[in-house]
Amino acid sequence: LIHTLVPPAAISHYIMNNLSNFHRALHIPPFYIPGVFHDRGWTLDMNIQAAGSLGILRKFDSADGSDSIMIKKYINHSESLDRKTLIRRELNLLRTLQHEHIVRLLGTYYVDEEPGKEAIYSITVYCGVPLEKKILEGIYSMKDVISWTRQLLQAIHHLHINKVLFRNLHPRNMCIDANNKLTLTGFGKARVVNHDPNLTKERGTEPYMSIEQLVDWNGAYDNTVDIWCITTILCEMITGQGLFTGEKVKSSLKRQIEYCGPVDQAVLEKMTSPTDRTQLATYSKKCERKDFIAILREKLMSGRAIVEADILEYEEPLRDFIENTLQFNASLRMSAEEALRHRFVYNTPAFTQANNVANNMQQLRALINQQLAASSNVMQFL
Repeated sequence: LIHTLVPPAAISHYIMNNLSNFHRALHIPPFYIPGVFHDRGWTLDMNIQAAGSLGILRKFDSADGSDSIMIKKYINHSESLDRKTLIRRELNLLRTLQHEHIVRLLGTYYVDEEPGKEAIYSITVYCGVPLEKKILEGIYSMKDVISWTRQLLQAIHHLHINKVLFRNLHPRNMCIDANNKLTLTGFGKARVVNHDPNLTKERGTEPYMSIEQLVDWNGAYDNTVDIWCITTILCEMITGQGLFTGEKVKSSLKRQIEYCGPVDQAVLEKMTSPTDRTQLATYSKKCERKDFIAILREKLMSGRAIVEADILEYEEPLRDFIENTLQFNASLRMSAEEALRHRFVYNTPAFTQANNVANNMQQLRALINQQLAASSNVMQFL
């Protein structure tokens, strides 16, 4: 039996016309899906399968091929309190955050797969292939890179004005559809900012993280950790390989220092570990900031649609964008709003923003608090 966690009306009409069939489970190992999908001719696309830190995903297509959805099964949701918290946080944020470049949640449900053991599922709109796959293929232009960067900044700007940090930006957490639209997914490590000193306990994916996330930090970091990640992804889209990774790279932080130069004294003082401070201060003395255009030209992989001439065409605005985002001192990084106005990405349509930012943030917090308060009654397993 399927139990809905979100009211059926919240799920698209083409799924929910027959509510009785929604509550009947159909077993497609290892998934249980609402019976209405089978009755209406929805089929599993065996070519699209994915797995993340919180669960596994499968794509289903409507009978006429006009609609596609992703169903996510959350794995081992009850193994620890931390894991339960991550799953609940992702679902609650997706219920309250709505933006054209943020994945749209259609509904959630859980299934009693066996006595005393429930499985949690979510249904979202299909958003295309992961950016990671697009990067591996390398069949896109510099204009595509700029467009995707702009769309990513629009999504992150929407999060930031609503006091949400994503914290785990990497190419597997965003998708590109057939119309070149980028959509942000995977909100398990996103957090509503509340100045919690424990904010640094949960971290992202190392090659993309800023120094605040890579070391033990005194106090909470701010939303510019997402800006650092965006620029590392931008560079990877251009070259085809990670900016701070490589065959001889044992530590992405050391590679950051080799490229970005010495760590500021103000930044060193925020590290809680004396060992980290000493080691990074010593290593910093050996390094000077490098020219990132030269780095991109050196790292550019062959056989890609983007060639060296493309980098040189955008040399000055690209260099300036990187210089104003890849800084150890967070106060020297642009905000998402400033980055959207930067000449490297400035030719953008108006990004989505609430008319009244203060009211919008207040409403978001109220909705999240409401969901959390309701969870004790609705989501007992969390």
